[in-house]
Order: sequence, then structure tokens, then C-alpha cells
Amino acid sequence: MLHFLPCTNLWKIQLTNNAVSPAPVFSLGAPAILSTATFRKGKIYFNPEFNLGLDFKPWTIISRVGYYIVETKKSTINLAANVNWYFSKNSNL
Repeated sequence: MLHFLPCTNLWKIQLTNNAVSPAPVFSLGAPAILSTATFRKGKIYFNPEFNLGLDFKPWTIISRVGYYIVETKKSTINLAANVNWYFSKNSNL
């Protein structure tokens, strides 16, 4: 008999006035809409991020899939893989 663990979901939408990226070349430098979701089932999670400029053109898409190896009240160790896409405002880089 299969038993499925309940899936937990969390979704956040934020508005920022100066969208910056960990790598400066990918910074938008303008107001942006940031959306983040987390879907978790047991020890496996999926964490997509979809970020747009205020003109609703995509800025970044980040997809993260992970597995919680150790999870205690004081610390967590997880293994994750990321796929990132950055979109340029202008075609000349």
C-alpha cells in the first residue's frame, strides 16, 4: 500500500525598486516584481523563482530542486540543483 505525504506550498510576491543580481552584469537596475514559490513533499522540494520587470518582460527564472539530507531544529543539510535563466533588456551585450 502506498502512503503519500501531504504537500506543503508557500508563495510570495514582492515589489522592489532596484532589482539587483548576485552577478552585477545580470542586474536589472529598475523596479521589478519578484515571485517565489516553495513546494515540498517529505524531504524533496521544488523552489521556482520568476522575476519580471514592471513592463512584465521576464528578467530571471530560477528553478531549484532539492533533497533534505539532515533536518534538525538547529541545522539543515540539503542537496540541491539549480537551473538559471537571465534575460537581457537589450540585445547588445
